[in-house]
Amino acid sequence: MAAVFLAVNENIPDLTPFGWNDRVGSLKLSSTPLTGVQLFENPDYGGDCGFETDIPDLDIGTIDFADVASSVKLVNIPGAKLYDFNNYGGGVIFVDQNIVDLTPLGWNDRIGSLKISSSPLTGIELFEHPNYQGDSRFFETDIPDLDLGTIDFADVASSVRIHNLNEAKLFDGNNYGGDNLTVTQDIPDLTPLGWNDRVGSLKIINKKINSV
Repeated sequence: MAAVFLAVNENIPDLTPFGWNDRVGSLKLSSTPLTGVQLFENPDYGGDCGFETDIPDLDIGTIDFADVASSVKLVNIPGAKLYDFNNYGGGVIFVDQNIVDLTPLGWNDRIGSLKISSSPLTGIELFEHPNYQGDSRFFETDIPDLDLGTIDFADVASSVRIHNLNEAKLFDGNNYGGDNLTVTQDIPDLTPLGWNDRVGSLKIINKKINSV
């Protein structure tokens, strides 16, 4: 892989776990803290890595990191959105902490583009499996039909996370029809509530005051 580097913001007693033992050929000092997303080829932040800001295509030129990442570190940012395809297309997962292994989330070797956030994102995240596992979608606005276009997530969600929201509503039909479920906190499993694989549309009802 071309033009890869390791962003270092702390002492590292052994470069081997990062795949960087006996590899350093040059270095640059930064007078200000780096900000961005560090993608790693292997779980546990191992193997080749790339340090990125907003990137519409991780396969362009010397980046050469599309469908490669297996773990992720956030560097001095509150969060980032990772997309399945280039140009911010396909599925999306919101990341607000380091992830040692993307496999349980269904995102190993899948990231095609990414956007960083300078402030905490506000929205709702739906996951394919209980306990926030499997494929996922992140929404910042009302969605009248989860089956539209590249969303393709109607009747799929089994767990829910809310980010900087006081309240959201899930509906079992499109266009906010049918029964609805009020969500005021993360739900690790929708099954006990009778809502597994039922969500067809959703509304953002009440954002937290300090969210944008």
